[in-house]
This record gives sequence, C-alpha cells and structure tokens, in this order.
Amino acid sequence: MSALIQDVIHLVQFGSEGRSRDVKALARRMSQKYKDEIPELAERLALLAVRNGALRAAGRPLPVDADSRMALARVIEPALAREPILDEITRTRVSQLVSEHRDPSQLRLAGLSPTKSALLVGPPGVGKTMTAHWIAGQLGLPLVVLDLATAISSFLGKSGQNVRQLFDFCKEFDCVLLLDEVDAIAKRRADETDLGELKRLVNVLLQELDEWPEGSLVLAATNHPDLLDPAIWRRFESVLEFTLPSGSERQALLMQQGIGEAGLLTVLTQAMAGMSQADIVRQIRSSKRFSVLAGVPEADGLLESCAEVIRRFPQAERHIISERMVAAGVSQRRASELTGTSRNTLRKRAKSTP
Repeated sequence: MSALIQDVIHLVQFGSEGRSRDVKALARRMSQKYKDEIPELAERLALLAVRNGALRAAGRPLPVDADSRMALARVIEPALAREPILDEITRTRVSQLVSEHRDPSQLRLAGLSPTKSALLVGPPGVGKTMTAHWIAGQLGLPLVVLDLATAISSFLGKSGQNVRQLFDFCKEFDCVLLLDEVDAIAKRRADETDLGELKRLVNVLLQELDEWPEGSLVLAATNHPDLLDPAIWRRFESVLEFTLPSGSERQALLMQQGIGEAGLLTVLTQAMAGMSQADIVRQIRSSKRFSVLAGVPEADGLLESCAEVIRRFPQAERHIISERMVAAGVSQRRASELTGTSRNTLRKRAKSTP
C-alpha cells in the first residue's frame, strides 16, 4: 500500500473519530511531504489545516470587561505569513516549538509533552509579535491577543478577574494566546507604592500559567524583561531572546523586501546597521513610496532614505560605503552628496585601488 493511501486512510479515520487536533497535524505533515510530488494536494491540505484551527474559535463570544463591556482580547484568524528573519539560534528554537505542537506523538511516546509557554524577550521591533503571528499561522490556530487597555481595570480586583476570564476562554479551544507587553501585568511585586492590586494580578497570572493545559501554547512578549517579577520567569518553559539583526540577517530581510541588486544590497546592508527589523521594513516602504511619488528610480529613493544615517557614520565607514555606491553604478557626485565624502577623496581612493 502506498504512503499516500495510508495517509489518506489515517486522515479519514481521525476525522470520523472527531480527533480534530490529529487531523490538523496530519494534514500539515502531508502538505510538507507531498509539496513537490503533488503540489495542488499539498496546498489544499495546508488550507485545511489553517481553516480547521479558525473554525474552533467561531461562535464563541469574546470575554468582556464587566464594567466597560469591551472585549478583553481580539482573535486573529491564522494566516500563512512570511517567516521572520531571526538569528540562527532563535530561529532553530522557534522551529522546534512549532514542530512540537504540529506532531506531539513522538514526545508523548517518550512521556513528554509539547512546550506550553514561551517568553519572547528583546528590544522593540525585532520580530517578537511577528514571530507569534507566524507560529499561530504555522500551527493553523487562531491567535488570541490580550487587549491591555481593556483588561487593566481601575476598579480594585477587576484586572485579575479579566485575566482569569481570558485564560478560561482560551482553554475552551485550541489557540495560541499572546500576552503582548506582559510586563504591564507581571511587574515585580516589590513595588512599595502598590496597594495590593499588582500582587493580586501577578498571583492570578502565575496560577493561570501553572494550570495552562498541555497541548496549548501561551506566548508572552516584553521589551522590558528587567521589570518582570522573578516568579514569572520560572513559569515559562522556554525563553526566546530576540536581538537586532546582524549583517547577514539585514541582507536576508532586504532580499525578502525585494532588494535584489547586489551592489545596492551591499550598501544598504551596511547603511542599516543598528536598525531593528521593523525599522528596516518601515524605511524600505517609505523610500519606495517616495520613489513612486517623486518619479525617481527605486534605488535612488532607497539610498536617499539612508543618507542621513550614513552621514553619521565614522569617516572610514563612509568612505567604504561611497566606494561601494560607485561600484554599484552611482556617480561619484551622487555618492559624495549621499555620504558626505568629498569627490577628491573618492577620486584618490579610486586611483589607489588596484
């Protein structure tokens, strides 16, 4: 019996037994397994896995704050988003997290269960929230995002009730729960100005994390890990550290955004040193709009958008960037304007280059 026939039989069997989680996991495995051999089947199976997760959230009213009657969270349907550009270690750990939840059978045979919770730590704009969206999309599960503005109530004791409500809601179906800016509800309990509300809120969160069911996933993201209560750190099974992109990661991100010309790619990779992933994407999109409205080539718009940053670089770095611009086809005059390097210097360096 062929592997495909066996997979189809198992898919039908899981469906007839109401094993929706196994249907989703097998559909995803099959979509990867047959993507080259039978691409149309693989695409339909991938869509089946995504829709399977979204349907479980349908028909369930969102929990609301008792006083404002506003929803405590928003539900984002799963989408197959672009994979975030991350450093090799973080990317590997994120991929393992996805693999654990896609097919937990091997772990269960070994008496283990998938990671229940992960803390995403790093400065703003480095891909924490994007990674949460990508994980949910890869698992075909809806992403439930806590609304801090609604959940944190001015009434005594209500914030903890709101957090408990949200966790109870998420336990009713398969989803990925995202506690973005978790430091707002999990600050250190040593604050002498706190009247007890903060301690109660942190205690509720600790209890809910302890009781979070196996097989589900809760993610929390913070830009300020130093503000978190020490007990919160111990409740998360995995801590993923996000950093500013390295040169190779900046280059990969630029290529993902459609920058393919080698010379321009080299210049922009160096010029965007120190920027976060979000800053780089924002810069590219802004420069592309400028190029369209000004009627100038896209490369000119991209270089112009980086000029102010480049001029703040040390002189030696500006000289190197200007040389690379010229090598990429930019005139010496234009390279001089963009980098602040004199044309005489460019000429001398060009003559001294073998």
